[in-house]
Amino acid sequence: MRVALKFVLAMVLVLVLIRLIDGALTVRHETARLNAAIERDAELLGRIMTNSVRNAWLADGRDSAIDLLEGMNVEGHPLQFGWSPLEGSGGAVERLDDESLEELQQGRMVGKRTHHSEKGEVQYFFFPLDVPDVEGAIRMTETLEDRSRHIRHALVREIIGGGIVVLVSSTAVILLGVVAIGRPLSQLRERIRIIGEGDLSNRPTLRGRDELSTLSEGLNEMCASLSASRRRERAEAEKRISAMEQVRHMDRLTTIGRLASGIAHELGTPLNVIAGRTEMISDGTVPPGSGEVIENARTIKSQADRMTTIIRHLLDFARQRSPRRAEADAAEVVRHAVELVNCLGYEAQVRLETDEDASSLTAEMDPVQIQQVMTNLIENALQAMPEGGEVVVTVRSVTARPPEGVSTPAGRFIEIAVVDQGVGIAEQELKHIFDPFFTTKEVGEGTGLGLSITYGIVREHGGWIDADSEVGKGSRFAVYIPAGESGK
Repeated sequence: MRVALKFVLAMVLVLVLIRLIDGALTVRHETARLNAAIERDAELLGRIMTNSVRNAWLADGRDSAIDLLEGMNVEGHPLQFGWSPLEGSGGAVERLDDESLEELQQGRMVGKRTHHSEKGEVQYFFFPLDVPDVEGAIRMTETLEDRSRHIRHALVREIIGGGIVVLVSSTAVILLGVVAIGRPLSQLRERIRIIGEGDLSNRPTLRGRDELSTLSEGLNEMCASLSASRRRERAEAEKRISAMEQVRHMDRLTTIGRLASGIAHELGTPLNVIAGRTEMISDGTVPPGSGEVIENARTIKSQADRMTTIIRHLLDFARQRSPRRAEADAAEVVRHAVELVNCLGYEAQVRLETDEDASSLTAEMDPVQIQQVMTNLIENALQAMPEGGEVVVTVRSVTARPPEGVSTPAGRFIEIAVVDQGVGIAEQELKHIFDPFFTTKEVGEGTGLGLSITYGIVREHGGWIDADSEVGKGSRFAVYIPAGESGK
C-alpha cells in the first residue's frame, strides 16, 4: 500500500499544483484585463476632458477652464478631476519620475498607481493640455476599490472552484490508487511472502492487461519454474544420496571382509572355552550338583554373550539402512568401533581414553555412520604400523571454532582423535588424502575412498576433520562433531 499511497499523494500534489497555477494565471489575466479596461476608458475620457478644458482655456482663460474641470467632480464618485501644475506641492514633477515627465511633455497620457492611506489603492492619470505657455496637466484620480473587490471575488471563486476540483479529483485518484494499485500490490506482496516460506502452489491471478497483471503472470511462471526445479533437485538429491549410501555400504562390506579372519579368531577363543567346559561337565570331571558345575555354566554363558555381542556389532555395522540421527553417546559409539577393529590381528594395540564427565559426550549423530568413520580411521592407523605399536583413541568435549567453509557456529564440539605411531604421511600427500581415489597404499591394498567417505560423513554432521602427520613419527586425525544439548 505504500506505493499506492505515494502514487495518490503525488497525483494529488500534481492536481493541487496545476490548479494553483491555473488559478494564479486566471487571476493575473483578470487583473490585466481590468487594468487595460481602466486605461482604455481613462484615455477616452481624457481626450474628451482635454478638448473641453482646452476650448474653455482659450475662450475664457485659465480660471474658467479650471472651474469647468473641478465642476465635473461628484462627491463620492470614484473619478475625480483636478489641475496639477508641473511645479509645487502635489505637482506633476513631485508625482512622476523623469521618464513619465518626458512622455507627458511629448503629449502622451501618463498613468501612475499608488496607495493612499484613506482611499486605498489609487490610480492617477495625467493628460497634457495643448495650450501655449501652459505648464501643467489635467489630473484624473480613480480609486480602485471596485477593481480590488472584483479581483478578490475572482480569487475566492478560483479557490472554491479549485478546492472542489482538487477534492473530487483526489477522491477519484484515491479510489483508483486503492483499487487499481493498492489491492493488487497487497496480493502480490502476500504471495511473495508465501513463496518466501516455500509454498509454490498458491498462484495469484490478477485480471487485466496492465503491468501488475503482467508481473503476476511472471510471478506464476517463476513459481512453476521453481516447482519444476525443486522436483528435479529432489530427484537428483535422492539419487545422489542413494548412490552415496551404496558406496558407503560397499566400504563397510570391504571393511567387514578384512575383519572376517580376525573375528573368526576372536570367536575361536570363547568357543574353545565353551567346548572345554561342556566336556568337563559331560565326562564327569566335574561332579554333578557341585558348585563347579554352576561356575562352568556361568563361564559358558559369559563366553556365549561375548560371541553374541561381537556378532551383533558386526551385523549392525554391515546392515544397510537409511541415515538416522539421534542423541547418542559418542564414547559408546567409538567403543563399539574399537571392539570391531581390535580383532584385525595386527601386532598393535588400540587403547580408548574418554573424558571423565561422560554426560558431556553426547551429540546428534547417526551411530552407524560415525562407527564407519572410526573403523576407517583406526584401520588406517593399524595399517600404518606394520611393525606394531599403539593406537590411542580419545573422546572428549572441547570448545572450538570451525574452519572456513563449515557453517556451524563456534561452540562445544565432541573431539574424537586417533593417534598412531606409524610411518606418517608426507606433507605433499597430506593435502590430498581426502580426495576420492587418492591413496598412499600399494596397488590392491586400498580403493582410495575410505577417507573421502569419512570426510563426507563428518561434513554432513556439521563437523570437520583435522589431519596432522610427520613422516617416521606417526599421524593424528581429529574428528569434530557439534555437541548435543546435554553435552553443552
